[in-house]
Amino acid sequence: MPRPPSFRVRFFLLRATQRPLGLCVIFPLFTRRRFLATAHLSRVNLRHSAVPREIRVGLLDKLFSRKISKDAFAKIVLDPLAAKGISNTTYHPDQFSITIGKDSNTIFLHNTYVNYIDADKTRRTMLIEHLTGSFATKTDIPHSYSAAAPNLMPIVRAPSYFSLVALDFQARSANAKLSGLDCPTKPICDGLVAMLAHDTEHSIMQVNRESFDRWGVTLDAALSAAIDHLRDKTDTRLLREVFPGLYQGQWGDSYATARILLTDLIYRVSVEGDPIAFLPSCDNLWVTGSLNLNGLRKLLELADQLHFAGHPLSPNFYLLNNGTWSPYLPDDPALRDLSLKLIRKREAVDYNQQTEALNKIHARDKIDLFVAKYMVFRRKDGTEYSTAVWSNGIDSLLPKADTFTFGIDPPKKQFLTVPWHLAYPIVSNLLEEQPGLLPVRYRPRTFPDEQQRAALRTHAIQLNEN
Repeated sequence: MPRPPSFRVRFFLLRATQRPLGLCVIFPLFTRRRFLATAHLSRVNLRHSAVPREIRVGLLDKLFSRKISKDAFAKIVLDPLAAKGISNTTYHPDQFSITIGKDSNTIFLHNTYVNYIDADKTRRTMLIEHLTGSFATKTDIPHSYSAAAPNLMPIVRAPSYFSLVALDFQARSANAKLSGLDCPTKPICDGLVAMLAHDTEHSIMQVNRESFDRWGVTLDAALSAAIDHLRDKTDTRLLREVFPGLYQGQWGDSYATARILLTDLIYRVSVEGDPIAFLPSCDNLWVTGSLNLNGLRKLLELADQLHFAGHPLSPNFYLLNNGTWSPYLPDDPALRDLSLKLIRKREAVDYNQQTEALNKIHARDKIDLFVAKYMVFRRKDGTEYSTAVWSNGIDSLLPKADTFTFGIDPPKKQFLTVPWHLAYPIVSNLLEEQPGLLPVRYRPRTFPDEQQRAALRTHAIQLNEN
């Protein structure tokens, strides 16, 4: 009888399914080394099942355990914090977070809560101990570059991550201190940036601009040294083939996605066509080839679970060509549609979070500005599209979507829907991109005039919705 697959897990504390927020700059962000001996990155055994192992194990524990509420989980976290001498804590049910002291000393609970619900008793204890213990052993980044340099490592994030974190803090406090969230980043390609982390025995902390100002070094110089550290710590054998032509990074060290910066590593694996990387969560790297339709299909079958189970990074595929990464959509129509569906779902989550925060800020500061929703509709043939509604006479902030829906005279149901890429050149002079907001928002200063509407009508489309 074959042995059942071993149960290996990893703990994620950063980006939550409903909000891409984390413990940011001032707090430990990842699982510490004392857990790495027993807690590793979950692996997907695709030869036996398309479902990640952590979904298939501990089933009896889940069946016979009662799902606790968010408020009850917050108390489970607060009690050991108090036992460790951490006082002045406040639970915020609306944000599902706990603040310690003032401003940005915040624990966002959602991701740990998701992992906690799916865990057995032993793992639950470890999750709570790690989350609360990391605050009791908080360390600072050294003030000198020479002292910090040996522990610098690269990490990869989505640009919207920082904007949404800052916006959430502003929504909770008009006097929120955001300087600690200002982390220098270097673009990798559209949707991905590289930055620095300081890795110690007890925590991994993002490096903010204040540290760079003290060090007197450039991001490029420090990042180059950090990438060398990552290369030295990378066992190339751990980018393993788990399905024909499909590879999964199995390092379990919090830096899997950063290894897209090691393009020599990516080129080393054998794939059909150009290398394609998928980074669904912050410690989850997959590689296949642009011509491997079965590999791409397998990733898209798993994509929703991989991306939204916790700590999401990017819903996109990325293609490596001549050492440079760029976003990629499959040529196959069915695969392209699945990929776009995942992207729209991520955009909807981010825009919804952004909308909630902006509405709170506007209500508090008495700003009369409508924040338009990012809306996704399904056609009768099953395909989807997103739209931003631009209503005549309403001062609003518009999301970027597949289409504009122009509300020429909403009471009379006079609407005009035009694909974004055709409408934007016609109306771009009317739109102001809002600084600091990601995902991007545009503020119209006036509605299209008759001449512009006539041009828009030549590109209008009819939509067959369910």
